[in-house]
Amino acid sequence: MIYRYPVEKLHAGSNLGNLFTFVQLDAESNIHGIWSSVDNRFYLGRLSTQFSSDSRAPKPVETIFAECEQSTHFEGSGVRFAKKIWLPYSSLSNSSVKELQSIFIEIEINNLSDSQKTIGISAEFNFPPVASSLFTKKPPLEETKRKFKIDHTAGSIYAKDAGSQKTTRVLFSDDGEVSVVDDKSVRAEFKFLLSRNETRKFNIGVALDPAGKREINAKNFFGQSASLKESTASALHDMLSRSEFLTPSGTINRGIYWAKVNTLRVQHKFRSGFAFTNDPPQDIVVVRDLAWYAMGCDFLSPEFSGRLIEFGEQFCFHPEGKLTEYIHADEDKPVLHDYDLNINDDTPLFILALEHHAEVSGDANFRLKAVGLAAHAADYIISQLNDGLVYCDAHGVNVWGIASWRNIIDDYNLTGFVTEINAECCAALRSAARLAKSVGSSSLSERYQSEAKKLESNILKKLRKDGSSLFYLNIDQEGKLHDDLTGDLVFPAMFEIGNETSNRSVVERLFQADLWTDYGARTVAKSDPSYNPESGMNLMGGVWPNLTAWFAMAARPFYPERVAEAMERIYKISEPESPVKFGNVIPGEFPERLHGDNFKSMGMGMSPWMPPSFLWLGIEGLLGLEIVDGEVTIDPALPDGWKFLCVFDLPVIGRRLDAIYFDGMIFTNLEVRSRLPVRVGSIKHFEDSAGVRVFQFADKLGKKIFAFSSTGFEGNISIPVNAHLKGVDLELRQNEMKEISVSEE
Repeated sequence: MIYRYPVEKLHAGSNLGNLFTFVQLDAESNIHGIWSSVDNRFYLGRLSTQFSSDSRAPKPVETIFAECEQSTHFEGSGVRFAKKIWLPYSSLSNSSVKELQSIFIEIEINNLSDSQKTIGISAEFNFPPVASSLFTKKPPLEETKRKFKIDHTAGSIYAKDAGSQKTTRVLFSDDGEVSVVDDKSVRAEFKFLLSRNETRKFNIGVALDPAGKREINAKNFFGQSASLKESTASALHDMLSRSEFLTPSGTINRGIYWAKVNTLRVQHKFRSGFAFTNDPPQDIVVVRDLAWYAMGCDFLSPEFSGRLIEFGEQFCFHPEGKLTEYIHADEDKPVLHDYDLNINDDTPLFILALEHHAEVSGDANFRLKAVGLAAHAADYIISQLNDGLVYCDAHGVNVWGIASWRNIIDDYNLTGFVTEINAECCAALRSAARLAKSVGSSSLSERYQSEAKKLESNILKKLRKDGSSLFYLNIDQEGKLHDDLTGDLVFPAMFEIGNETSNRSVVERLFQADLWTDYGARTVAKSDPSYNPESGMNLMGGVWPNLTAWFAMAARPFYPERVAEAMERIYKISEPESPVKFGNVIPGEFPERLHGDNFKSMGMGMSPWMPPSFLWLGIEGLLGLEIVDGEVTIDPALPDGWKFLCVFDLPVIGRRLDAIYFDGMIFTNLEVRSRLPVRVGSIKHFEDSAGVRVFQFADKLGKKIFAFSSTGFEGNISIPVNAHLKGVDLELRQNEMKEISVSEE
């Protein structure tokens, strides 16, 4: 599951992250920023390395993208240079600040020529952050002006932030010439002879020290590398083996895998708790993004999504029950920022996240707490009703006057009776009702269910166009009806406002060519007069992958094949033949937003909220998983011709679900409901030496054996049968699964 690309086809490199550290790289594996969530500060702005062989610079050839590392290979004058940068990772329960704030740069030089070579390695360090053209996120201006007291000794550099204890240490595995350029920068030079056919390794390490008390030396620092690699590999294997998907679509399989990778990269421990930011690296936590993130993260690391929701509970509620827009997680007592909006999508989405985590985790104690929190927020929603609809009374523009997820548009106001917000609030009231019912609070449940029904009736009566199944965008505060055709039309259908016939009509309109493209959903229809794919963060006509996921979920009841189609369209831009042609695209990462006409990436190379949303779409959309009061339902939404779909190690209600859909039947290790026939038994996994995956299902009716290959296979494989290996001739196409018959004699 790695990506290899010629360097000339790349725009930028990876965004790597763990609980305490975030690192940004360029296409040649140079560092363009090391940031710490411990104090929301940069500890290194830039680290670039250059190589030479007999004073000639080698050519960067290939860059390799992996889960927690990136490597670039250089070649020239018969010498091959390989540079790898990697960042340790550990689970939530086994994290060490010291270990996770260590960055390793491993360099290997191979002299493949017939003569001795003079090798040079030059490393340049800039300690304050630098505004890089490769990344949309720019560091605060005051950060770029920071000065340092820089000392160096044999094999190390010590850079202390002037006026504080915050320290960055750089360590080398060999001595060289180090020169301090100024109070921000250092240059280090290393030269040595390399005999023909000789291989030499060289290491650079960066250690962050927010408290300025870390005892460290090069021998101990590099000595821990092997054990850290082992623990990192073990922790990543544990996390990334969860919610594993196998489908006939290699694009979807890879997309799910890299969605999990990138979901983990933005899980941070801040001063005020566990959270994630919507624009890394920084400490701003936006509640809408927190809610969507949690609903996907529930299927990967429910322990983190639980902490994330607790963060929202502790810091993001206004006293009256409204959820704020954002807070700064690096504050001891975060200040609430709501743009003076009385209501937007943050409040209803948080209620949905509360119910989602209660159901997926199966945590009875959390459910009891969630009921109270949901009631507090639901009561606030009810208090914002005006003439039967939820009403936003903000008069500003941009973020101060948009009650919508599309909230960063200059000179734009979207308030009054907004269809999106009313649909979400209706769904949230239903959610609060279900939560209350699940703990036996029937009167509270009936109240919220009654309010939800009244709100739905008023949405259909007042926000739907006369004689049409479509909806107005909003009725503004002057009573004007706005019928702009935007992607926001999805919300009534996605949240099932109205009947199946009307929702089908909405879905059919969404998937017409002016909204639906080869890369997903436009935010504004190309046929609408307001269409401008470059305006307002591409929110007036650009393609946003999260909107594409919502389109797919709205379409699922009527056109199930749209789910797989949407997933393929979302992820294919993350692995194009030439990423640089699509702008800010990084292999294996989900871009934030695209131009609506040429589909170039115009925002972050790695959207932090899209990866868990992609996982959510796969599990609740493609697999069709639903959990209500501890009962699990699976009803796959598959395109015609799909014979199988598998998910393994899926966290549900405190257990792990394995499920194989094959040829009209579901085989699973847990009791599930489905419209399809279900067999419940045990599922064992094997992998043949040729890389073929084998799955054995067994119940009281007998055994079924399935084989899958992601690459294709033709030959003989060995399958364990009754404690013995039996050879089976097998032919599999790429991403194909077959049932195989094996005699048990």
